[in-house]
Amino acid sequence: MHYYIMAIDLGGTHTSLPYKQDSILLPILGHYLGLISDESQVHWQEHNFFLFLTFCYAAIMTGFVYTAAYLRSRFGREPALLALVILALHPVILVLVNRIGVPDALTFLLTALILFQRSTIILFAVAFLGMTNHPLFLFIAPSLVLLRIYATSDPLSIRHLVAVLAGLTVGQVAVASFFQVYGIPMDQGRVLYLVNEGGRWWFLQAYGPLHLTVFSYHNFAWLAIIACVAYGFNRSRGYYVVLLLAQALAFAVASATQDPTRIFSLVAWASLVHCVVYTLNLARQSSQNSATDYTALRRTLLIVAGLGVLFPPFTVWSGRIQDTNFVPIWLYQNVIGPLYGAIYW
Repeated sequence: MHYYIMAIDLGGTHTSLPYKQDSILLPILGHYLGLISDESQVHWQEHNFFLFLTFCYAAIMTGFVYTAAYLRSRFGREPALLALVILALHPVILVLVNRIGVPDALTFLLTALILFQRSTIILFAVAFLGMTNHPLFLFIAPSLVLLRIYATSDPLSIRHLVAVLAGLTVGQVAVASFFQVYGIPMDQGRVLYLVNEGGRWWFLQAYGPLHLTVFSYHNFAWLAIIACVAYGFNRSRGYYVVLLLAQALAFAVASATQDPTRIFSLVAWASLVHCVVYTLNLARQSSQNSATDYTALRRTLLIVAGLGVLFPPFTVWSGRIQDTNFVPIWLYQNVIGPLYGAIYW
């Protein structure tokens, strides 16, 4: 609702949630696409709020369909299907559905574009839009492009990374200009808000139940990452080092938030999908004379997908598991949690 209110009054101070002022793309689109109503038109507010939410749903579906179409054309039907099933069961989908009406929908769509586009102009534009949508894109875009540079099957180079960094810079300038034009104090940005609260406090409140919080980041898809790294590390060392660094970066960013599952999943889902299809493709190319490696990896990923069906994802907020309509919370609290905790400790 906050971003809908921002869309109605772009210049408002919104002092109740000041740190969200630097997500300006969704409110601007809502304002100029006519997805809002005048505050005096009470009978139109509910109708237009529905249009606003529908726009966010459309962004999510567009990102998912685009991801599916590209994976199918680039990597073939079987790797694409496995990656899409793992994505569909990933915590990021739960986050997107449960938090509709916030910039996450556009973040998901723009991340999908960064994951597959090769044009430097498009990458620049997407990075620009992503930075105006959410500061999280500062971590998403460079890590994905760097991962693609190290992927032997993806012809990206340093110039693509430079284009992304330039887009992020221009995007940040645009956000600062928005603040200045509307007279919004610069101390209302997210980064300064986080710094003022102190890093130790953020980490402690984010990682109360450490083992459950970390598990919630990828759910059983952690097993997919382990399997892919175990298979491919010696075959493409640079790629998997960058992959692990990307997970570490997402972990660090999530540590400074009240909703670490949401932040981690938004940063890391794309690298997971890319890792799955890249490793399957690597196994298929390495097994021209014997399909043993590819078959074993495929079976492992099928097991991961099956576990995702049996144990749906959950999210953590301020150190507590969030109840949803899709997750048997008691199962995690009384079965999965203690078992995982015993292994962890």
